[in-house]
Amino acid sequence: KLYSAELTIAGVFSQSAGAWVAFWTPYRPALGQVNAAATVASPAAVSAGAITVAAKKSGRVGVGAVVSGRVTQGGQARAGATVAIFGGTKANRLKRLGSVRSSASGAFTFRAKTGVFFRANVSAAAGAAPALCSAIGASIAPVPCVNPTTNGFTAQSRVIRKR
Repeated sequence: KLYSAELTIAGVFSQSAGAWVAFWTPYRPALGQVNAAATVASPAAVSAGAITVAAKKSGRVGVGAVVSGRVTQGGQARAGATVAIFGGTKANRLKRLGSVRSSASGAFTFRAKTGVFFRANVSAAAGAAPALCSAIGASIAPVPCVNPTTNGFTAQSRVIRKR
């Protein structure tokens, strides 16, 4: 008799990246027939996000820093992501200083009033990706492309020291 079993799996699953396209075909109401003319394609892209960060001294000697960096997803700039800045006088005791949003180019800048060491965390929500429809439009014609999306992600930078 088997009373219990335990299975531990480690290192098997990894973050994946790729794209897929779902084709949706409705049925005609009350007839139960496929309405092929109303078929649409809905693509989605899944890719990892990343954040880079640097900090340089601000104008006043020894006080604060200008923390800047860039948010990317799949190697492309990610606009509108929320970047939380953490800072402190010791690398292992960072406190949240504030947050900013990434620009259209994925860049962000934050003026910290205090701190020597800094780290940035990014959180990006899933969103629209119109470029996906442009990229696959010719290959799926005459099916219309609707609701292209990209995944959300979170990422954390390494702890850096202002220069």
